[in-house]
Amino acid sequence: MDDVDNASDYRELVRRTQRGDQESLDRLIRLARGKLRTYIYRLTLDHDLTHDLLQETLLHLVESLKQLERVDAFWPWLYRTALGKVQHHFRRREREAEATRHLQANGESAAPPAPSDGADGLSTMIREELLEATVEAIERLNLRQRAVLVLRCFEQKSYAEIAAIMDCSEMAAQVLMFRAKRSLRRHLSRRGFKGGLLCIGLGLFARRTASAGASSVAVSVSRASLAVGAPARSIAILSTHLGAAIGVVLIVVVMAVAGWRVTRRDDASGSPGAGAPDAASRATVFEYPSHLPAAHDPDGDGWRGIEADQVVSRPVDPNVWLCGGPFSEQSSVILPAGHWVELAFGGEIVDAPGDDVFVVEWGANGERARVLVTDGQGRTCALGEIRAARAGLQVPTESGFDLAEANVPFVPRAIRIVSTGGGGGTDGFDLHGVRARVRRASDRQ
Repeated sequence: MDDVDNASDYRELVRRTQRGDQESLDRLIRLARGKLRTYIYRLTLDHDLTHDLLQETLLHLVESLKQLERVDAFWPWLYRTALGKVQHHFRRREREAEATRHLQANGESAAPPAPSDGADGLSTMIREELLEATVEAIERLNLRQRAVLVLRCFEQKSYAEIAAIMDCSEMAAQVLMFRAKRSLRRHLSRRGFKGGLLCIGLGLFARRTASAGASSVAVSVSRASLAVGAPARSIAILSTHLGAAIGVVLIVVVMAVAGWRVTRRDDASGSPGAGAPDAASRATVFEYPSHLPAAHDPDGDGWRGIEADQVVSRPVDPNVWLCGGPFSEQSSVILPAGHWVELAFGGEIVDAPGDDVFVVEWGANGERARVLVTDGQGRTCALGEIRAARAGLQVPTESGFDLAEANVPFVPRAIRIVSTGGGGGTDGFDLHGVRARVRRASDRQ
């Protein structure tokens, strides 16, 4: 066989190619083409697009292989390059779609799933329906989830290898896998298929999307390939709305018990007014913004937003998405570097014990932003900076700011969020929501 696949052989091919051996380059390209074609198709579900992106990836291999320092990093480097080509295509397509939508509404329909072939233990009709439901479920995954699913279930990569390919931690890869699996099971359940059929459905998908000549693809995917560790499951669950609610309940219970103990201790010592909140706390309430008095869009191309786990951008109105509470459970407005929004409230923002302003960014991908308080008339005062962790996770990052630490020289009425850097798949600071401690006009003496 001409194709080479194992450790020392492909490494030697890489070394010879880097030294300029044309025959080794030809063999390496044949080897890479065979592996990448199926991988890219399972990400795009589009044969023509797969051909184009495969050619781009192989061209990058030819142009950049000499810059690869470690030959044993060849496959992670190549898979990461292919994933980058796919991501770039979808981002470019979304930008083009946005431009088209600005001119006129123009709907497009997704390509139908390919017909099934082969036989297994299920009846033909059920098998066809299961395959169709599985394709639909995979199409609904965001690109990062789909990439982890493909690498883990169909390319048999370890989580360590996936982390290297996707430039994230192993924990982040497992969290993405857990969410992908949960999303697939939910969709199959809505189509009337029990969760136990997920492995069979993925096996049918694997057979359907396999390269020509790969007739030995397994009918079912191993349950072990879908497994993730308990820490990853906990992180994935706690980052959902239900998980956050459970966490809040636990915190409230702990605080209530602690508060009861403090009150009992104060009462026993004879302290007057034990447990009574101060006047500033009684007269204020945390509110979402009421309106958007100003925004800065230096590119003049409008604002984009994301909903839920799927990184699907579309034109949005920040006044609708950020005022009166978040637009949806996981929505956010994307602020590219240098862009900002100013959000005003129904009264003046006041200081009281603890943090007075909370900003929530959706994601933990190294996003950054400056937070300022303004008087609504152009005067500003910096409150601090937000720096999201580089965990590669789609979880909320909430940051709190205390007015007392800023020595604000005016009556604050608005919050300005200025993006200084993005991360993840959106290339911007993904602003989910802002809350501030506000004294309404009717509460003033």
